[in-house]
Amino acid sequence: METDPRYEVIIYWSTEDEAFIAEVPELPGCAADGPTYEKALANVQGIIAEWIETAQELGRAVPEPGGRPISTSAAPSARAVQVSIDTDLLRRIDADPEARERGRSAFIRSAVELYLTARERREIDSRLARAYQGEADVLLAEIEELLGEQSWPSD
Repeated sequence: METDPRYEVIIYWSTEDEAFIAEVPELPGCAADGPTYEKALANVQGIIAEWIETAQELGRAVPEPGGRPISTSAAPSARAVQVSIDTDLLRRIDADPEARERGRSAFIRSAVELYLTARERREIDSRLARAYQGEADVLLAEIEELLGEQSWPSD
């Protein structure tokens, strides 16, 4: 499968991983690493193709590549906004190695994206829990039945 080069790829050095990390924000969880910038980019191209293939196999929607603007001068769809941040929180942001490495804006954007994604996932989990409330015994019995049908290798 050929990878669409229009997906935005963010590449940065991770001191913790001692590698370059390549992330594709439009494809949740799609990331790769590499010892060099170029290798991280090459690795993530294969991961993008696998992500799309897996999503299609599972019948999930594949986002159209759109990318995000890198600077407000390069893309009119980007908006510069002024945000007030508590002084202590700003100190914590500035002390964070990732914020120093990537810059405040990228760090705050990532933090907001993580927060919103986590909130969406909590809402989905809550809806699933309400939908299956009182059915745990039935689901457990189905799982046990499926496990009983499995053929386990012998030692």
